Amino acid sequence: MGIDVIVQTEAGEELMSLDDPHSLLPKLLSRIDVSKTACVRLISPYDDVVFNQAQAVVLVSELEGLRLQSSGATTEFLEGAIVFARHVASDVRLCIMFRGD
Repeated sequence: MGIDVIVQTEAGEELMSLDDPHSLLPKLLSRIDVSKTACVRLISPYDDVVFNQAQAVVLVSELEGLRLQSSGATTEFLEGAIVFARHVASDVRLCIMFRGD
């Protein structure tokens, strides 16, 4: 079960999505310590979590840290999630959702 990443409007309209069919993000999160993160530690393969513009600023930094601990397809997935988070960080009308199962 992967964790998909979605950029949506305040009204819930989906603008962009990044699917995780190979469970890249859950695999990464299960092998690293995220206890000192503010946002990433809330991401779960079982639930949905939504971050607003202010939280997305923090999320970008945390995802960049994860990218340093990843490789291959996981790095590519994180790069896409970082692009999404940066987009949300620049627009108060958007939010980013990490959708678990």
